[in-house]
Amino acid sequence: MIQLDWGSSRNIDRMYILGYNIYYRRENDTREEMLFIEGNRNKQFLIGLGRDETYYLRIATLTTWGFEASSQWIRIQKHPHEFLPPAPPKDIKAVTSVDAIRVTWTPSRDPESRKPPLLGYRLIYGPVDKPSEVDRVELDPRADRFSIRGLNDSTLYIIQLRAFNKYTMSDPMYVRAATKALPPSTVINARAVALSSKEIHVHWNRPARGHVTKYQLRYWRPGKRDKQSAWLQAPTADYVAGSLKKFSSYRFEIIPFAGDVIGEGSVIFADTLASKPDAPPRDVTVKTINATHLMVTWKPPPEGAQNGEVTGYKVIMKKKGGPRLAKFSVDADRYNYTFKDLKPGSTYKVRMAAINNNGTGPFTDWVVGRTDTIEMRQPEGPQWLKLDVTSHSVVVTWSVPRDIGVPVLGYIVGYGRYIPEVYRHIVGPGQRSFVIEGLKPETEYIVSVRAFNHMGESVPQFAVVHTLSAPPVLALEVPVKLRVLPLSPTHMALSWLDPALLKRPPAPPPASPSAPTSLPPPPPSDGRVYLIRYSAISGEEYQYLNATTTSLNVSGLDVATTYEFAVRTTRDGEKSGWSLPVVNTTQQTAPSSAPSRVTVLALPSSPPSLQLNWSQPAFPNGHITGKALEVGILLPIKTS
Repeated sequence: MIQLDWGSSRNIDRMYILGYNIYYRRENDTREEMLFIEGNRNKQFLIGLGRDETYYLRIATLTTWGFEASSQWIRIQKHPHEFLPPAPPKDIKAVTSVDAIRVTWTPSRDPESRKPPLLGYRLIYGPVDKPSEVDRVELDPRADRFSIRGLNDSTLYIIQLRAFNKYTMSDPMYVRAATKALPPSTVINARAVALSSKEIHVHWNRPARGHVTKYQLRYWRPGKRDKQSAWLQAPTADYVAGSLKKFSSYRFEIIPFAGDVIGEGSVIFADTLASKPDAPPRDVTVKTINATHLMVTWKPPPEGAQNGEVTGYKVIMKKKGGPRLAKFSVDADRYNYTFKDLKPGSTYKVRMAAINNNGTGPFTDWVVGRTDTIEMRQPEGPQWLKLDVTSHSVVVTWSVPRDIGVPVLGYIVGYGRYIPEVYRHIVGPGQRSFVIEGLKPETEYIVSVRAFNHMGESVPQFAVVHTLSAPPVLALEVPVKLRVLPLSPTHMALSWLDPALLKRPPAPPPASPSAPTSLPPPPPSDGRVYLIRYSAISGEEYQYLNATTTSLNVSGLDVATTYEFAVRTTRDGEKSGWSLPVVNTTQQTAPSSAPSRVTVLALPSSPPSLQLNWSQPAFPNGHITGKALEVGILLPIKTS
């Protein structure tokens, strides 16, 4: 096997690279073999070849217009033997401390006949739960031990040891070892907050030093023999202590543990809250507003009986001699509430209680109120009848009757041609609009709205309307003058013209010289939809978008990439041809990676000079137009 990897040509933009041709031939053979690698990114390629042979090889960059830019021939000499790995080390063991692990092993022992000789050992180690944090070190072939220092405490590490020669490496040997625990320091930001008269919430942040596996929380009233204790497994860092005494001060001690290693404790204090309010709201009254509305007003409980901040009020309402009708809570900053939609001439009872963080206090006695009585009769007709007309529908809106003291159970919307109320629709009392659909264009209709209740229907409100003419159905034509403008590295703005819309008759002139000029008519509502297709020039699959207007912003594009766009018009299975395609390129962004393989070589010249070499960034995000170079000087520091 021969493994190849290369960099793309520096003088050819990556967007114009179609792929790479790989040419190779055996020594003393003029016949060449060729393999093609598609794509514009750096590749790795394995070629299966015969043993014990010498090859010549070159790689040519193939552009989208068919040009080849070839490298020089290189000579590859394959070795005649099989490359044997060394024997692996044996008996690998680990001894741990807080921040170090000492690894020992029995050195590799290869037979005398095995060549080439052992060159050393490679030791790789890292935390088991963080595979990305891996370090490695190479050791002398005579080594049989190594101390890994600067490790984290209470952490499980995996260690790999392999022997290597000039060709390859032995099978790996593994060992797992956990560093010892460091006694944790005190917890950070320990706080205790009372939740009620019997509960206190204790919470904290983990210690700044040391690994924690569990916490012990001890709490009691100073001077009392009621000590309690709780064990919490990390990372849990809060606890609600319950069943506490009212109006009492408590001492809390938080002790972190790393396994069985005890850390430094922290002490905080907190007091339980008072109980729920001891008195109900004051001066509760029920005022009559009209036949269907009652207002309840009140004042807060006396300040000394609130037992903390009042958070709300609980209200219960029922009809006299009947079941409970409502039970709810209101905010603490409210001191009145209005009951609506009650029955006229009826008696209702209300009582209230104050609420704080500890619960609901006692309720007041029942307070009585009565709604006004009303005379039952037919309602008046609706007011302010308004009609919005289209070619196939009419939107009817209205307002409630002038006399709000007469109940309304609903409204009747009627319409017909020549004869009113051929069709009637009943809607609820809270509805104020209705859409009449399925009408004929350019036709006259009579529309009416009535209110009704148990006593009968009101006098109707009539209106005569004439539906509009239906919009013309235009033919589908190929869109023209497609424009594509880049807005950002990932957005393009598209716009085009629909020839069918341009052939519509112009808008009529204004009625008078002082009247404003009419705007162009809107696009016809004949169901036409524009289908946009687009694809990167180097891609093979199209993506599609729909639009109902003649402009569109396309997002989610690749940076510094050339795209082709085209558009067609569709409607109910019909479709026009595609417009002429338009090509444009998204904007560039700054490179998202630095140049790779940077090397500095000191040249033996006078004055002294440096030679810098580097490779193309892995993610240039477009064509590289220049490089910025920063040079610094390291000065020695002298200490006394």
